[in-house]
Amino acid sequence: MSDKSNTPNDDEFDNLIKELKGSDKKLKKNALEILEEKALNNENITKAVITLEKLILQKDEYIWKKSGDILAYYFQIIFNLFF
Repeated sequence: MSDKSNTPNDDEFDNLIKELKGSDKKLKKNALEILEEKALNNENITKAVITLEKLILQKDEYIWKKSGDILAYYFQIIFNLFF
């Protein structure tokens, strides 16, 4: 079993997705900043990447660009781990 004390839980990511699906631009911006912070802190990479993939599917222009930037960062981390 893995130690989950440092990793975000499913509810946290579900709440971020709900905020990003909403129409409140301030909440969207805040949720994206939280995801970006998690990316920079390498918190639960798999869950963050899945969350970001879901966001990209929403086709919200602002989310699309920001999510792409964060995913690019994750793929760079993964690439550096293996190569």
